[in-house]
Amino acid sequence: MNSQLTKEEKLSLLKLAKESVFANVQQQSLPSTESSFAKLNEPGAAFVTLHVDGKLRGCMGTFAWRSTHTEIVQQMALYASTRDPRFPSIDESDLSSMTVEISVLSSPIEVGGLDEIQIGRDGLIISHQNARGVLLPQVATDRDWDVKTFLEHTCLKAGLPTDAWKREDVQIQRFEAEVFSEEED
Repeated sequence: MNSQLTKEEKLSLLKLAKESVFANVQQQSLPSTESSFAKLNEPGAAFVTLHVDGKLRGCMGTFAWRSTHTEIVQQMALYASTRDPRFPSIDESDLSSMTVEISVLSSPIEVGGLDEIQIGRDGLIISHQNARGVLLPQVATDRDWDVKTFLEHTCLKAGLPTDAWKREDVQIQRFEAEVFSEEED
């Protein structure tokens, strides 16, 4: 992925995400999304993942490059804290042990063959009609999956049978992500 963020840009996005969730929970004004870093004011795509006590509590993202990196990160942080249907909304009691992880995404590209998918580098998008599943690159790495297992679980995320990736009418795309969190030094 060619758009590497500096340490300062990463810290700025992490701070924005965390402060946005805190402000929303505490019913305060959201922080500004204007950044002194030019790159963060450019269009971007990202996922924001929230953990409470080290456990997943929300993850939301978008590939729509219609808003700036800062606007996307703020919106996805708020969505991850309130709209992930798998979890209750983040509340005041969660804030002290909440950590943020951000995945800044490249544009997705069509997969022509399975040999193009690289575990650790690529995330996957599997689409068929109105069904769509997305898994970030770190999911396969964290679970020690091979390419086939990664494809099967992305199909499940889309609500499709595990072998749907073999069908010609199913679209498979890959993307890269620059992943960083508060837990890094």
